[in-house]
Amino acid sequence: MSQVKKVKKVKKGISPQARRNVANGFKSIISNQACIDSAKESPWWISIIFLAISIFLPVIPIWSNASKAYGSSFLQTTYNSDRGVFQTFDIFRADGYEFKVEGSMMNFYYNDVKVEDNTAPVVRYDYMEVRDPNDAPSTVINFITVIVPDNQVAAKVQELANTQYLQYSTTPWEESFAELDKHPYIPSFLVLGRSTLGMATYKYQSNARAGASSGGLTYTKAYDGDLIARILGDTSVPDKIEQSFVRFKGFMDQTYLEVKDITVRNTVLLYLGVYLALALILGLMIFLLTRGKNNPFRYLNFFVTQRIAWWALFTPALLGMIFGFILSGNIIGQMAFIVLASLRIMWLSMRQLRPAY
Repeated sequence: MSQVKKVKKVKKGISPQARRNVANGFKSIISNQACIDSAKESPWWISIIFLAISIFLPVIPIWSNASKAYGSSFLQTTYNSDRGVFQTFDIFRADGYEFKVEGSMMNFYYNDVKVEDNTAPVVRYDYMEVRDPNDAPSTVINFITVIVPDNQVAAKVQELANTQYLQYSTTPWEESFAELDKHPYIPSFLVLGRSTLGMATYKYQSNARAGASSGGLTYTKAYDGDLIARILGDTSVPDKIEQSFVRFKGFMDQTYLEVKDITVRNTVLLYLGVYLALALILGLMIFLLTRGKNNPFRYLNFFVTQRIAWWALFTPALLGMIFGFILSGNIIGQMAFIVLASLRIMWLSMRQLRPAY
């Protein structure tokens, strides 16, 4: 019997073109020419991967910052809002009101009867201030709490934010009070609706806003029950105001959870869309700049110029992500990718793809 010899399969190594593509991929981090070569020679789907990575990297710090936001972040400096929240809630309770969160909705009760029209008197926490020993004390509004229907929350927030008072008057600004100290101010305020709320704090007797809630905050089932009772707690303890405000900030954090999820999603999608549009515009810019009669690269078609831009975006995207984390929450960090990407494409067009003269 004849013996059958086994033929060993020779393993094929990486092709020279594949090696070149890999080498150009690494070189494209700093080399503009490598970006051009990669766009012309590498498979189109690799360019798509570079595009996806490049528009995603600078979004990471934006997503991270948005995810870390919480509802009471604007209340770190209270400017006497802690006392205002305590006193106005205490006034509501003394007047017979209850704010019951029931199934993610705020229902208002007066003397155990549900208030169907979702309105109640405006409650202001005032205090007396003496300007001068020879003057009578004047009342200064410190904090305002308002209950309105849901469709009026945003409008009421805007109205209160634009209503100035004189420092030593309980009447909104009018020309007839011009003889008094011209020191207008806006009190901090809280606007409560059945499903949403809004709040803003202002510096002491100033019209300079210190912070505000991010749009309409929504109630959650975690706070089912009478909000007034939960916020005020035991009013016999010495630090009742501080403890009440801690509980109030916890409530604000809870109301922001649903809004935060929507905000984070919309923010990420917005920036992804902006960066994708930027990538397409920069690719179009390369295409237009190479259309000149004297430009030796006018043979590059639209799809190749797009891919050149996509390869060139990786380094600006990486740097944009780094700057985004270093300059957290700063507009410069958010704009870093756009500026760096534009500069690289301009540099690439002027150096590697310039016309022949």
